[in-house]
Amino acid sequence: MRELLKEKWELLASILFMVVFLISAISLCFNNNIWTDEAFTMQLLGNSYIGIIKGTAIDVHPPLYYFIAKTAMYVFGSSLFVQKMVTIFPIILLLIFSAVKVVKLFGVRTHLIFVAFLIAFPAMFEYAIQVRMYTWAMLFVTICGIVAYDIFMMPTKRKWITFTAAALAAAYTHYFALISVALIYGILLLLFLKYQRENIKAWFVISLITILGYLPWLAAMLWQVNKVSKGYIIPEITFKTVISYFDWAFHTETPYSTIQFEVIIIISFFMCVYHGVRSKNKADFFAVLAMLIPVLTMITGVTISVLSTPIFNSRYLFPSMGLLILGVAVSLRTLSNRALPVLLCFFIFSSIVQYQGNYKVEYLTTKVVETEEFFKNNIDEDDLVVYNFTGYGFIYQYYLPNQELVYLGEMDFSRDFHTIWYFDTFNYLPFDDTILDTYQLNKELVGDLGIEHNEFKVYKITRK
Repeated sequence: MRELLKEKWELLASILFMVVFLISAISLCFNNNIWTDEAFTMQLLGNSYIGIIKGTAIDVHPPLYYFIAKTAMYVFGSSLFVQKMVTIFPIILLLIFSAVKVVKLFGVRTHLIFVAFLIAFPAMFEYAIQVRMYTWAMLFVTICGIVAYDIFMMPTKRKWITFTAAALAAAYTHYFALISVALIYGILLLLFLKYQRENIKAWFVISLITILGYLPWLAAMLWQVNKVSKGYIIPEITFKTVISYFDWAFHTETPYSTIQFEVIIIISFFMCVYHGVRSKNKADFFAVLAMLIPVLTMITGVTISVLSTPIFNSRYLFPSMGLLILGVAVSLRTLSNRALPVLLCFFIFSSIVQYQGNYKVEYLTTKVVETEEFFKNNIDEDDLVVYNFTGYGFIYQYYLPNQELVYLGEMDFSRDFHTIWYFDTFNYLPFDDTILDTYQLNKELVGDLGIEHNEFKVYKITRK
């Protein structure tokens, strides 16, 4: 009776965490802040489905997320708020899926720790509202990993279908999600070879189906790989870069937060190894393998980057982090009733700290409101907007959709114009002031504005 009552309270606590996360995430969506990648997303969504395929084919990502976002745009409208909700939705789906599968496979306490840690994960609030594909990739990779374990425990046709669908969805969402699910396939094969040889045939059939399901995008992927091999925007990866991945994953404004999270993960890992070897518990072996997926994904990305072209960025780990978090939760499911509240308090505190940090970024450290007000009150339809950093072109197109935008390096100052508004981002292509005398122009500093990661000086240029 006492055990049943304890599970009921733990389940209620899980639900409370889920509700609080949903409310908190939505509260961060009432602004118009975007950065370059999000601006690219919004621009791409202005195309048809065929246009999205063409647009993302010449980029470096698969198209599934954009299809989902485009469908949401058709149904709910084209606002940025709608698209931010699209990225929150997969986290809610993951929490609901875990409430069914994780509870069934590992127990209520595991689910409680999983939910609390997932919400406390320092990058969660940032990526939950970022208009990109990362939360969808996390959903698909995590489902794929959970169902792989469920198949190993007792394979059924329905589980194989779910596993294949999640793997294909991950592969069509992000290429490092594809690497993560490929690792899951490989680990599952090794387990079958050692323990369940009777399931190897099914594994090969499912793998063939997965490959066939990915063939429609394979040509585009190979074209992108060839394009990236000739140079990419990511700088050279060094040992310092690799160390920075841990700060990206676990750093908050709390002192020593990275070390605190790392200690929890390391203890969890060795607890699983110890219990797995001692008791041969399959759940502990799953936890070890789940925690290894992001590590192996990182090693793969770094290896490719060192041997070929730098292609790996810390945020590409996000899709596989759900499995690391689940692995920790499975490991810590045996925590005593005294230790569990301490762990949950740590996760709650971390969630509050990261929420405050994201609230500050979204509402207090941005000049978007002032910038939009300036655009509205000063820039006329026939004015030219000139900017000096090509990477921010997408951002200006989003905020000034009907304006003619010209990169400084391509601007012909002999052309006809009434007023030029020059956006000068520090440390990029400098403005050659000799142009002013050559074309008889006045240049006047009128303000300092900014849009999320991009702050710039605004100059008004007119003819004398």
